[in-house]
Amino acid sequence: MGYTYSQEDAIRFLRERGLEYRVNGGEYAVRRCPYCGGGRSGRDEWTFALNIEKGVFRCLRASCDAHGHFVELARDFDFPLGGSAVSYRPLAEPTEKKPLSEEALRYFAERGIESRVVARYGVYQHGSRADTLVFPCCDQDGTLRTVKYRDMNYKKGCGAKEWFERGTMPVLFGMNLCKGRDRLIITEGQIDAMSLAQAGIKNAVSVPGGMGNFRWWEPCAEWVNSFREIVVFGDWENGRMTLLEEILRRAKTAVKAVRRQDYLCEKDANDILVRYGAQALVKCVENAQPPAVENVVALADVAHEPVDAIEKAATYLPELDRLTGGLVMGELIVLSGERGSGKSTLMSQMICAALDQGLKVFAYSGELSEGRFKYLLDCQLAGEENLSLSGGSDAALVPPGVERAVSEWYRERMLLYRGGDVSDEGVTPEALCDTVERAILSHRVKAVFIDNLMTVMEAVGDQNNLYLRQSRFAGRLKRLAMRYNVCVVLVAHVRKKAARDRNLDFASDDVSGSADITNKADVVLHYTRLNPAPGDRALWNGLLNVTKNRLFGQVCLTQETGVKLRFLPASRRLISVSEQKPRRYGWEAAEQMEMTMRNAECGIRNE
Repeated sequence: MGYTYSQEDAIRFLRERGLEYRVNGGEYAVRRCPYCGGGRSGRDEWTFALNIEKGVFRCLRASCDAHGHFVELARDFDFPLGGSAVSYRPLAEPTEKKPLSEEALRYFAERGIESRVVARYGVYQHGSRADTLVFPCCDQDGTLRTVKYRDMNYKKGCGAKEWFERGTMPVLFGMNLCKGRDRLIITEGQIDAMSLAQAGIKNAVSVPGGMGNFRWWEPCAEWVNSFREIVVFGDWENGRMTLLEEILRRAKTAVKAVRRQDYLCEKDANDILVRYGAQALVKCVENAQPPAVENVVALADVAHEPVDAIEKAATYLPELDRLTGGLVMGELIVLSGERGSGKSTLMSQMICAALDQGLKVFAYSGELSEGRFKYLLDCQLAGEENLSLSGGSDAALVPPGVERAVSEWYRERMLLYRGGDVSDEGVTPEALCDTVERAILSHRVKAVFIDNLMTVMEAVGDQNNLYLRQSRFAGRLKRLAMRYNVCVVLVAHVRKKAARDRNLDFASDDVSGSADITNKADVVLHYTRLNPAPGDRALWNGLLNVTKNRLFGQVCLTQETGVKLRFLPASRRLISVSEQKPRRYGWEAAEQMEMTMRNAECGIRNE
C-alpha cells in the first residue's frame, strides 16, 4: 500500500529535525534548507518551502535547487513514515571486520587520532569499498544497533560524505564505551568524539545523523538523562552552536555548553585538537557552563539601588512628594481627571517645579497653541505679585520685562513640540515618541510632559486598534523613561461620571482608554476641581488622589486622604494648602542679580 502524505508527518519531520519554520500562505517556510543549510556561510534564510497541502518542496538557492515530494525528503533524511510508532531492523554483528589500511590509519593520524583510540571505538574498513570507513554504533549494553559509513575521499558535490544503515535504530556513537553516570559529552561527529577520547576525556559520544536529525533521542533519552550533567560540544556555525538548543528543549538533566571563546576560533573538537592539542580540548570541557540566557542576569550581580539614591525632583506639592517621591526618574506618571478639571494646569505646575530645579523639559500640548501654552506657563512662573490685570477683563497680563526675564531664565531648558507642520489628523503616537527620544538624546531632557492621550490618538485611523495603539504608546513611553532615566508625565481623561459615581473615591480603572495605560504606569494621579458653595471659605478647592504608587506603595483614594490644593485664578497656580507664602522661582533671583550688576556698573547702590 502506497504512502499518503499528511500534514502531521510534515510537522513531525520539521520538529524532529530541529528545523525552524513558519507558516507562510500555503507553505511551511523553513529558515535553513536541510540540504544546503543556507550556503557555506548560512546567510541565505527562508529559501526552503514545503507545500502544506501537496507535500512538494523546493529550495530557491540556485546552487542547491533541491526539490521533490515529501516522501523523497523523508528518504533523504531517514525519516520514518506511517505514524510515530517505529520498528527497527535488527542488525547482526559482521562475521569479519576488515582491518584498517595504512591509508585509513593515515586518515585518522592526520586528524590527530592514534590507532589505539580508533581500535577502542571499533572502527573498521568496508569489505568491498576500500575508501569507506565503518563506525559501529552500539547501545549501552553493547548491542549493535546501526552502522555509520564515511567516505575517506569525499569531495564536495560528489555523492554523500556519510550515510548509515536504513531502518536500523539510531543510537549515539560511543555510548557503549561510557562508564559511570557523572558527565556525558555529546558532539556532532564521530571524529569529534574520538578527538575527545584522544585527549583523555571520558564518556564522549556523537549523534549519528548530524545536527538536524534527532531520531536518536527517543531510543537514548532515558540513558542520556541518567547522567548528572550533559556537556554539549557541537559545531560552531553561523554564530551558534549546533545541537545545543534542541538538547536544551529535550533534556531533563543539567546541560552545559562549551564556551564560545574556548573554540579558539575553530569549528569543532577535531579542528581544536589538530591545531592546539589535547590540553585545549580539556579546557573546553572543564570550562563548560550552563548556556547563557539572553536578557537574563543573576540578581546577586545587580547593583543595589536604595530608594533615597534614586534620582528625582520635587513637584513643590509637599504632600504629593512625600507620598510618591515627586518626579522620579525612570517612571511613567499618568495624570488623570475629568474634562476641564485642571489637569493641564497641574501638569504645567509640575513643569515650573522641574525648571526651577534645573531640569531640561520637553512638553507636548495637543490642545493649546504654542503662544497660549507659553502665556499660561509664564503666568505660573511669574506669580500674582508680578502680574497685572487687563483693562477690559480680569485676565492677567505678564509685563514685557517679566516675560523677557522668565524666557531668558528657561531659554536653554524648555522645549515645546511644534505642531504647525502636522497634518489635520495630528501627530501619530509613534512620531511623537520618536521626537521625545531625539529630544532626550540631543538636549539631555530629563522630564517629559504630554498633554494629552486623547489628542495624540486622533491620528490613529483604525479605531478598531485604538486600545492596542494606546497600550503600545504607553509602553514605549515607559521604556523611554527606563532606558534614559527620565520622568514622563502623561495626561489622560477619565471615564464619564467615574468620579461622580463613586463620591470622589477614585481608582486607576477610572482612566479612560486601554487598561494597559495604568498597568504600565508607575504612578497614577487623579485631580478634581471642586465647586464650593456660595459663601464657602474653605482653603482648598482641588483634590489630588494617588491611585497607584508602584515604588513607594502609599495611595490616597478618598476625599479625606487626598492631597488638598488651592487654585489661584490670576497666576493659574495650584498650591498646597500648607504653603504659607507665595513661591518665588529662580528667574526672580536671576533678575535680581542682573539688576544688581547693572546698578553696580552705573554706580548705584541697592538699598
